[in-house]
Amino acid sequence: MAKKEKAVQGITLEELEKMLISAAKAKGNRLTQDDLDAFQSRYDLDDEAYENLIDAINENHIEIEDGLDADEEPAEIEIHSEDGQEDET
Repeated sequence: MAKKEKAVQGITLEELEKMLISAAKAKGNRLTQDDLDAFQSRYDLDDEAYENLIDAINENHIEIEDGLDADEEPAEIEIHSEDGQEDET
């Protein structure tokens, strides 16, 4: 069976950090563990990139709730492709 290729968007780690911070600010400077898991999965982040995102979360004083306590859906993080079209997660 052929291995499925993931679609790759040209996006930098800095852009990912900004999107994550923006999503947190939209939710009162909070994210859930489910939000982080969805973000890591969508962008197939390696450990170093994920650690950089965690550093950005800490530097911006973003609170992380476990998925069990949060009553909201995971944050929708807006993604803009190079052609300017919007894609939401």
